[in-house]
Formats: sequence, structure tokens, C-alpha cells
Amino acid sequence: MPNLSLTPLGRRFTLLAWVFVAAWTIIITVILIMRLSATRLETQDLARAQAQTLLELDQGLRLWASQHGGVYVPIDVRTPPNPYLAHIPERDITTPAGVHLTLMNPAYILRQFGQEFGARTGIENRITSLKPLNPINAPDEWERDALMQLERGARQVSGFVEKNRAPVLRMMRPMMTEEHCLKCHAFQGYQVGDGRGGVRDPDLLFRIVHPADRAQFAAHSARVRAEKLPGAIEFRILLPDQSERWIGHVCQPVFDATDKFLGTRGSNRDITERKQLEHELQTQRDFAMTVMDTMGQGLTVTDADSRFVYVNRAYAQMVGLPSEELIGKQPADATLAEDHMALARARAERHTGKTTSYETRFHRADGSIVTALITGVPRWVSGKVAGTIAVVTDLTAQKRVEEQLKFLSTHDALTGVYNRAFFETELARLGASHELPVSIIVADVDDMKINNDTRGHAAGDELLKRAARVFQAVFRASDIIARIGGDEFALILPGTDAPTAAGMITRVRENLAELNSHATDLELNLSLGVATARDSALEATFKIADARMYEDKRAHKS
Repeated sequence: MPNLSLTPLGRRFTLLAWVFVAAWTIIITVILIMRLSATRLETQDLARAQAQTLLELDQGLRLWASQHGGVYVPIDVRTPPNPYLAHIPERDITTPAGVHLTLMNPAYILRQFGQEFGARTGIENRITSLKPLNPINAPDEWERDALMQLERGARQVSGFVEKNRAPVLRMMRPMMTEEHCLKCHAFQGYQVGDGRGGVRDPDLLFRIVHPADRAQFAAHSARVRAEKLPGAIEFRILLPDQSERWIGHVCQPVFDATDKFLGTRGSNRDITERKQLEHELQTQRDFAMTVMDTMGQGLTVTDADSRFVYVNRAYAQMVGLPSEELIGKQPADATLAEDHMALARARAERHTGKTTSYETRFHRADGSIVTALITGVPRWVSGKVAGTIAVVTDLTAQKRVEEQLKFLSTHDALTGVYNRAFFETELARLGASHELPVSIIVADVDDMKINNDTRGHAAGDELLKRAARVFQAVFRASDIIARIGGDEFALILPGTDAPTAAGMITRVRENLAELNSHATDLELNLSLGVATARDSALEATFKIADARMYEDKRAHKS
């Protein structure tokens, strides 16, 4: 098959192939982005879960310290008396043994604990407030904003910030004022129940779940309780303004010592941004797939073993099989055996990084044969050729038209025999080849003009077709039968001497008589002349045969 890589047609389909390489690359990139995005979000989920656990630990330690009214520890350089607790009686005491002790309140304890813990783990924790006793516990900008959100009713505030060129999770929860907190904070105006959080509502989560997702959420909750295993679910919630947010919910069931179900302990993360990104990426992927699947040309993607991993609808229709049946098969499975070598050459060329364009033929499921132009582009994975992305153009109809045009360029459209141009070409070729002897017959349909004038041109056309059939019945496949004028035929008989040619003239007349004996409407009469060349002067031989044809015509008239 010809290589078309440098032709305009080849360049056109090479460009088209690269377009779909880009489309396929976009799809793979979209999938990779989605996977990387999912990995990033999973890492963030893990960080949030760890932070929530540490917050529970901090609040447990604070609760323990506040329930005990603080803790007395020896005074040293590291733990001097807290000047912001000077309003508390017996902030400092001395034991009977003479050891000087000072009171550490929960904030003081957590600050020291956080310093020790942070030095070991890199995790920072502390208590802050919009009205701190100790200025050292005053909030920074992020903490102040978080505290304001807690004041407005948020139950938890978290976010990722950059620190030392790395993302760091910050999380804050409210601390409610309880009776034992007033020992240190009553003078600030706090009362029991004050805090940064809201009223607890165990049914709040279910009530704000989007109505369309409530059945799914209820089933999840029932499954977690029944299976006694952690579970995860993604669902939508409705905010007070009726806007929707997506939530990533992870929880585990909690049971008491008697195996009584107490509820679930879980975390909820706003995943709206991720869902929007996934939706956008999915939309782009669907669009690219729709374009590829509805294009008029075939598109295939093969792996390193030349097995289809994707075929579009046009290619499946071209082959006559469903797309799913083609996955895993190879192009060679349907390719004609005589074209396997061209297929192998093209594959080897693509492995060098080149684009190939070539014609091939393959079987359809119904047994018919398709001629196609294959433009293949190497498919690169990790710097290596790992398959091919190919645009497949069905040339069957085009080839059929080309064959028809080729036929019409050498044949008479009315009778199906050769035309004058082909006759003259063959006459010159045989004259130059010296393949002698060569006989030439010239024939003319008698009374053609009278038939056209009295019976119409359709009758004249029918006489010409009958004349062609008479010649085809008598002469060999190697003989050249041509219509060289309106009512004139010429025949070249290679390797035919004069006696043989004369015998063929006799057979023509016999067939003509047999034909006319059965004709009820039109009678076909032919004037015939024959001459045989014993040298290469075929033009002169043709003229002699033509002259003898006219002699025969005059004899018919007389």
C-alpha cells in the first residue's frame, strides 16, 4: 500500500490524528488530576481527623485541670507564679516542708504541655480568647477570625495555611464556661454557659441533610450501627439560605460497656469545592468522549501489545461489531493477510516516534471488505511509546468512485466496451511492441441515422448495445473491442493472422443473423472491414480495415 504521509491527504489526517492525541491526553490528564485531587483531599481528611483527636485530648486535659481547680507545682525558672492569677487567693503556697508552690490554671498547663508536645511532634496547641487573662494567649489574625466565627455560632473552624512553604492545618473549637471555670474567669464577666459555641442539637445534622439524600444518610447510619464498624458517606446539606453544600462524613459507632448503642462519633468536612471540581472535570471528560464518539471517522487507541483499549462508535460501525467486543482485540485480527506486512512496518516506524499514514484493508463482520486510511500517532507513556492513537478513514466508497472514474476514462459509458482514447493507446503500444501478426476489424452500424430520426435516439442506443454484445460473444478477452465514434467500432486482435480474422468476421455475421431472427422490433446490420499487419505499421493497417468497411457498406446498399 502507498505511504501517504507526505501527500495533502496524509497531512490532513496526520493533523487530525494529533488533534485526537490531544483530546485523549486531556482525558488522561483529567483522570490524573481527579486522582491527585482525591489523594490531596484524603491527606487533608487525615490531618483533620488527627487535629480533632488532639483537640479532644486538649479539652480533656483542660477539663481535668479546671475540675480540680488548677494544679499546684513547685516554683522554678520554667514555672514562675502567673501574674494574671494574682486575684486568686492562695495562688502561691508553701508546704510544711518549705516547698514553694504556685497555681497553674488550664491555660498555663496547656501552654507548657503544648511547648513540650510541639517540641517532640511539631504540632502546636494552646488556648486563646478574645478576652485572655494573659496577653501571651491573645489570638493572632487567623485565630481572631476563627473566634469571631465561633461567637457567631460556628461549632468548629479549620483551614489550611502556608507555613515554611508547606500547608499547615489550623483548627479551633469553642470552650464552654462551666462552674469550675469561674475561679479564674468570673471577674471578666463570664457566666456559666458562656462560650464560643452553640446549643447542642443531636438531630441537627439529619435535619439539614438535603431531602433527596436523607434516605441514603439514614441507611448509612443504620448500617454503621448494625455492623458496629466505621463508615463514610458523601451527601448534601441545605444552609439557612437554602444553598447547597457537599459534606464528607466519617463516623464510628459508640457503645457502652453493656453494648448499648450511645450514638456515633464523627467528623464532617465541606467537600463542595472538590465536588464542583469533579463535576467540571467529568463534564470536560464527557464532552471529549462525546466528540470522539460522534465523529464521522474511526478513532482507536491501542496499548503496547497493540490491543484496543478504546474504539469509537464510527470504527465499531466500520468493522460491524459492538465496541465492547473489540476491546482487547488487535487491528491485525481483521486485517487482510496480504496487508499484515504493511501493518507491521507502520507499527515499527511508530516505535521510532514517527507518525504513519497508510492504506489497508480489513474484513467486516458480514464478510465484506473495507479499504481504510490509517493515520497513527505514537502514544507516549513515561517517555516510551506504549501504543498508538489512530484515525481510521473509510475509503471504500472513495475507492469505488475512483474505480468507476478509472473505468470511465478507458470505457464507453453506453456500451461498456473500450473508448477511442484507450484504442489509440493500445494501437500505439502494440505497434511499438512488434507483437505480430495483429489484425484490425472496423465495424459500422448501418442505417444509424435513419433509426435515430424515425425511432428516436433510444432505439439507436439499443442498436449500439446489441452490436457490443455481438462482439463480446465472438472475440477473446485479450482482444480489444472499442467504440471509436458515434456508430463505429474498432477491434484489435493481437496474435491473429488473416485467415483467423476472416473466420471471426464470419462468426460475427452468423451471430448477427441469429440475433435478427429473434428481433421483433429492431434489426441490427453491420458493415465490416478487416486487415492484418505483418509489420509495425498498425495505423496503416487500421486505415485499410476502415476502407474495406466502407466497401462492405456500399455493397450492402447496392
